[in-house]
Amino acid sequence: MPLEWNNLRTWHGSQALAFEELCCQLAAYEKHPPGSFFIRKGTPDAGIECFWTLKTGEEKGWQAKFFTSPPTPNQWSDIDSSVRTALDKHPALCSYTICLPIDRSDARLAETKSFLNRWN
Repeated sequence: MPLEWNNLRTWHGSQALAFEELCCQLAAYEKHPPGSFFIRKGTPDAGIECFWTLKTGEEKGWQAKFFTSPPTPNQWSDIDSSVRTALDKHPALCSYTICLPIDRSDARLAETKSFLNRWN
């Protein structure tokens, strides 16, 4: 059954905040080694909505962007900015997951750059 992200119920008056909360709740339930702990952040978030700190001190971060179609140039800039900020503010970051409510197209047509190509 396809999900209708544009019908996502708001959280604190915002679909983007609802998507962010959903992503953080899913991240919180990922299995990690004993001694790891989960942190949910507020705004501003230093490029990361939430993260796991591993026993080694390394961090696994998540960032949510509620873009329901392939990103526009401004949205790509927003993603790039989040990545740069996360790398700068979280020097122990070993993994960074960007959550988008969209599948990446990959038609592999000549003369066409798909969402997956742009992503890569």
